[in-house]
Amino acid sequence: MSERTGWKQPTSSSSSGIGRCNLRVWATLALLVLQFGVSTSGLCMHNTRNNDVLTLTEPYGFFWITDGIDEYAADANCSILIAPVWDQPITGIAIDYITVETEACCDHAYTYAGDTLDAPEVGRHNGTVTTQLQVNGSTAFFNFQSDGSVQRDGIIAFYHILDIPDNEIPWVNISCPFDCYGRGQCVDGKCVCEEGYTGGLCKNDDNRKLFALYDNCQGDHWQANWDRTYQSNICNFTDWSEYTIVSTWTGISCANGRVSNLDMRDTGMNCTGNGLPRDSLPRYLETIDFTGELLTGTLPGDLFRTPYLNQLFLSNTRLEGELPAEVSWATALNTLLLHDNNLIGPLPEGLTRLPQLNELNLENNNFFGFVLDDFAYLQRAIILLAGNQFFCPTPNITRIHSVTCNNISLTSVTPNTAVSTGGDTVVVRGVGFHPGIQMSCVFGGISSPKTEVVDWNTIVCTVPPRLAGDTSIEIWAFGKKAATNGLPFELLNDCAPGTYLSPTNMTQCLGCPEGAICEGGQTPPYPKYGYHKAADMDVFLPCFIPSACPSRMNGACKAGFTGPRCSQCEEGLFLKGQECLDCTGSRGLGPILIVSFGFVLLSAFGIWMAVTDLNLSSGTLLLFLIQISGLILKLPMRWHTLFGPLHTFLLNANVNLVSLGLNCAFRLTFDEWMSLLLCVPLIFLGIILMMCFAWVAWVTLKGGKSAIWAVRRAIDTTINASLALSILGHVPLAEQFVAVFECATDVERSYMISNPQVSCYTPEWNNSKMKAILGCVLYAGGIPVMLFCLSVAFRKRLNDTNILHRFGIVFDLYTESSWWFEPYRSTYGMVLMTIPMAFANYPAFIVTLGLAVINLDKFVVMRVSPFRFPHSNRIYNMIIWTLNTLSIAGILYYSETLTESQQHLIGVMGVASFSISLAAVIHSLLYEWQLLWYHDLVKVPLLSRILTSRFYLTLFPRHLTPLGRQETKTGQRLPALPRPPKIQVYPPLLYESADSLRKRKGIENPVELDIQRSALACDMGKEAIEKGTLDCEAGERLKGSGSSAAR
Repeated sequence: MSERTGWKQPTSSSSSGIGRCNLRVWATLALLVLQFGVSTSGLCMHNTRNNDVLTLTEPYGFFWITDGIDEYAADANCSILIAPVWDQPITGIAIDYITVETEACCDHAYTYAGDTLDAPEVGRHNGTVTTQLQVNGSTAFFNFQSDGSVQRDGIIAFYHILDIPDNEIPWVNISCPFDCYGRGQCVDGKCVCEEGYTGGLCKNDDNRKLFALYDNCQGDHWQANWDRTYQSNICNFTDWSEYTIVSTWTGISCANGRVSNLDMRDTGMNCTGNGLPRDSLPRYLETIDFTGELLTGTLPGDLFRTPYLNQLFLSNTRLEGELPAEVSWATALNTLLLHDNNLIGPLPEGLTRLPQLNELNLENNNFFGFVLDDFAYLQRAIILLAGNQFFCPTPNITRIHSVTCNNISLTSVTPNTAVSTGGDTVVVRGVGFHPGIQMSCVFGGISSPKTEVVDWNTIVCTVPPRLAGDTSIEIWAFGKKAATNGLPFELLNDCAPGTYLSPTNMTQCLGCPEGAICEGGQTPPYPKYGYHKAADMDVFLPCFIPSACPSRMNGACKAGFTGPRCSQCEEGLFLKGQECLDCTGSRGLGPILIVSFGFVLLSAFGIWMAVTDLNLSSGTLLLFLIQISGLILKLPMRWHTLFGPLHTFLLNANVNLVSLGLNCAFRLTFDEWMSLLLCVPLIFLGIILMMCFAWVAWVTLKGGKSAIWAVRRAIDTTINASLALSILGHVPLAEQFVAVFECATDVERSYMISNPQVSCYTPEWNNSKMKAILGCVLYAGGIPVMLFCLSVAFRKRLNDTNILHRFGIVFDLYTESSWWFEPYRSTYGMVLMTIPMAFANYPAFIVTLGLAVINLDKFVVMRVSPFRFPHSNRIYNMIIWTLNTLSIAGILYYSETLTESQQHLIGVMGVASFSISLAAVIHSLLYEWQLLWYHDLVKVPLLSRILTSRFYLTLFPRHLTPLGRQETKTGQRLPALPRPPKIQVYPPLLYESADSLRKRKGIENPVELDIQRSALACDMGKEAIEKGTLDCEAGERLKGSGSSAAR
């Protein structure tokens, strides 16, 4: 028994000399092929080749034409010799032709009583006629021949030797060939077919396929008399008529025992919800006509598996979906009418591989895509394609009698650049896109990995990886360009982090600019905190107010700020400190009160300096340290963040009215601000006059002094106080006007270094320029000139009391020989202010020149020792070292050659140097102040222990003697000192050290003290013989006052 088929295989041999073993191998291979459903075209039973003879030696068994479930092969010539082997003589062979199904006209089988074709013919078999016959003798020969036109299921027969009666054949042990192809049960050697299958081996499935059509399309409502319960072959007729209409089955015609035509017009078919059966209709159909019936659904591909289909009429049947590619299987198709449906999709290429096609009508559907160029090969067809949505242009083919098409054109692509590594998404807009079509964006010949047709006007594409450079974007469909035009597109390099894409050469990655953050890819650089991007270029500039420039990808300024480098306030806002504020309401009241109080306080301070017994040179040094350090730190030298607090301190210490919010309080424009600055000295003068003449009124009303004396003293005080404030405010006030001309230029504009809100060389700046020139003449240059004139005019009257009351503030800090030092110091400040005006775009050069000027000044001070208080000369040198440190630090920062740790170290050194100098100046200020008041303070019980302690006397080792104090109060300044060539000394008659202070027990004889004092005065005049008389006269005057005191 065969393990695969379950039936007893007859013993066979080949007349061509193939042995029994080889036949079994061939039979096994044939069964394997059958198992996988492959047709044995060109082969006969047991895979025997054409013209070979298969010999069967069993006493009984089945034989057939072909092993496959499909029809026999075209041009077949199959021969089978039945030569049973039996232990007794064989008298005859009985043959029962169970199934006969061949092309009646052209394919025939013959039975011969013998072992060759030359033996007597005993039977002829064709069409569908079955028969039983007996062959006398021990052998029978079967031969089947077919032409190449039409094939059918073939012939199946059972034979047995007559020496074994029918009732003795062991039918229960005989297996049906191929196990009835799985379509029925084998009962006593015969196939009992399942519903829908007929034939000896249940190969005929016409009934099943017709029943499926009946069930899918509501057959019980048809206007047709189909019998759903019919179990026999509806085409099984005994005549040899090639075409017979089955009267009980409306619309069906048969040929050669199988359904050949199916005409269901006007039967009321309704396949809604089911559509046509997925399996094909009867295999041997030649004509199908469902015109006007309600088929709905899609066309099953198996419909075209009918190899003899000649005509297919499916127009106006509400079919949907695409025309299946299996249409190419219907190679015999002559007419295909599918017009007036809802079919969609592209035309399958298989339509052009139908050589017999005479008419193709696809009009009034929803087909899209390209009209097939290969329609040109259908030389006999009439092709109708109008009423669809094909792409233009259509091919110029004469066989196409009608066609409509739509243009697809592109209008824009956004963005029109992407990174070359792919993955970016672009939006293509145009007309004629079809949401139902699988379109593809093609970038320079490379298709997009993902394309989505959003609507008729929009497509979204994912850019594929491709070499960077200029290319184009096109829309393709079905492997061809669909749009009539393309659009330019540029693929950019996908830059690594720390680089960015060049805006001018989009295929080049550039290094990240200073002050920017570059995330790589296609992301443009954006500013770090404290930087702002210049307009229209990839340059990032440090912001003047770092907090105004947060790090944002869009480069936007902080709320309230705008303009280049976020240096300007938005309309209606004013800068106060480091914020742009709305100055309406009570917001401006505070600055007004602060500035008003400041004006009054400074005026009172000027008056105090004018009338005090002793002005402190250390205060001048403190002012010098703060003002010059402020000038250095305001330069854009890329200072380390450690200098930020110091810069803020110096800005406020120099009385920056803008930072106080005065322009915010009065809502002043820059031009109005300049007008206000011109009036500042007049404001101070007015306040001083009011205070002085209020004092005149009070003295006059009080009595004891004449009004004329009081007025003169008030005028002298006003002049001296105004000079004091002019000296104090020379640098900060003059700087406001000089700064107008200190314009730096960056890549965007020229701007004022001290006020970046103002752009230079603009109409606004030009309007203020004349006021700035006037301010420079009156204050920046006018104050030094005025001081120089006063110094020259009164240098020989320095001991004149009237001169001291009126102009003493100019002279009282310096020795008589250094009468020129105050105008020199003002000129020195003016030079430092004007250097940036000439070299505003070169900060490093400004600092270098300033460094030279500062050290030149150091040389002058070391040479002349101008200050009356010796300690101030030494502190002055310390301040110069601090200014040198700041200047050198600025140059190093600007060079950008330092590592981060080096920058931090230099920052620490600079801040520490300034802090030490500031502490030393404050110590000198206290040191100088206590010279005069020490002996009065030491008498206070609570302070005595502190002021006489070793610690205090170590901090302040020198004090004025009684003679020194007398000199100071009389001359309203410290007494002049002899100046040896290399070192200044404290004269013992005027100053006493801590040791002598501890030893001194009281005041010496007054007369001896007067003599010593007068001698000292004369000695002090020896340096200038022309002053000797004056000095001696002063000594005599002091002598007289001292004698009077003694008495």
